[in-house]
Amino acid sequence: MKKITYLLVLLLLVVQTSFAQDIYKRVTINRIDDSVVEILDSNGIDMTCGAMFIDDKLQIELSEAELQRLSNQGLSYTVLIDNLTEFYSNRATRDLPRARIELEQEKQMSQHNARYSVSEILNNVGQYDECDEIDWATPVNWNLNPNNSPNSFGGCLTYAQVLQELEDMRTYSLENGLNIISEALDASLVSGEVDIPANKQTTLEGREIWYVRISDDADNDDPSEPETLYQ
Repeated sequence: MKKITYLLVLLLLVVQTSFAQDIYKRVTINRIDDSVVEILDSNGIDMTCGAMFIDDKLQIELSEAELQRLSNQGLSYTVLIDNLTEFYSNRATRDLPRARIELEQEKQMSQHNARYSVSEILNNVGQYDECDEIDWATPVNWNLNPNNSPNSFGGCLTYAQVLQELEDMRTYSLENGLNIISEALDASLVSGEVDIPANKQTTLEGREIWYVRISDDADNDDPSEPETLYQ
């Protein structure tokens, strides 16, 4: 599937919403040298993810608390976006109609999905940035939140809608003779290691966590087979 912008917008919206208790800003820091890097490092600023060097400036997204600590140590910065939560929320809402149109167009193009060899699939199971990555076809049953704003959540699915997706996956596999997806709504995900129904884990809001198994014999958990957990 193409890495189109609107999907990135939805992911960023989820990330930023989870940090809604603090205001995050996008800033640039000028004149990067060893002393500046030392200040950032001593304050626990992670520069391995999301930080970018643009025109000899460091562009990074930090909370108000982190920025205050940097200011106390004499480090100056320029604010590019004052409130990232509002920025991503507004952009997701604004771009959602276009995202829905683009998604439907891609799904129409995927009606005649390309067939991939086993070797092609195995060589593309991870995330790649090079040009030899398969341009995966967009699944025809890929859905965005159908609700209107402000309850569209930028296209992200609600908890109930996610559970419905799991149910639909099971139904589709049975109706089409694809015995590859097992609905496991009687078990919870416990640390990704062993299913222990007696110790069910929940979300922070107390909701149960479900999983599905994808296999050639999905209704049976063969302990001798290797497993991979996707969250």
